Amino acid sequence: ALKYDSQFPGIKEVEYDLSTYGINCIYSMIDKLVSFTNAQNELIRKNNLRQTRQYWFDLDPFDFEKEVAYWFERQGYKSDITKKTGDGGVDIIIYKENYKAYIQCKRYTKSKVDRPTLNAFYGVMCADNIKQGLVVTLLGTTNEAQEFADKVGIKVITIEDLIPKDSIIHNNLLNTNTNQINNYWIEIGNIKLNTNAYRTRDD
Repeated sequence: ALKYDSQFPGIKEVEYDLSTYGINCIYSMIDKLVSFTNAQNELIRKNNLRQTRQYWFDLDPFDFEKEVAYWFERQGYKSDITKKTGDGGVDIIIYKENYKAYIQCKRYTKSKVDRPTLNAFYGVMCADNIKQGLVVTLLGTTNEAQEFADKVGIKVITIEDLIPKDSIIHNNLLNTNTNQINNYWIEIGNIKLNTNAYRTRDD
């Protein structure tokens, strides 16, 4: 009995009925597989939504910051979202090797970022001796603000940068349908599992 206790936790509970134990193992694996696949599907759904303009417009300001931070992480940067109080207008800080930049997120859905906003942001950059600043906004900047951004080296990122420029390709969801084919086989999506394992002591 002790020989199998560590290798097969719970084997005592089935009184060495290896048939029942084996089936329980398989169905436990099935549950984990379905759970994992559902989690992957949620990521696929989220990535599909990220490819639409409306998704970004529907985000609240805090979720917008989190999505922007994730967007930069996918570009290979490390990101830190700042605290909501005393951040000086800096919402995210990104890093890559010796590179460090401040990011300000402006989820304006009806107006563009203006010159005074960039002035304040640039002031914080200068005070902290940060060479690169980026402003992420849905609708871009006013002409005056853009001229100032070009002059001081602030990069403006808009919705057009956040979503793919090419034709949108949605990833298909993984199939999690479970079908009991017969007493021996069960099908999960494209995977077939034989549930006839451990039917005897020899197995």
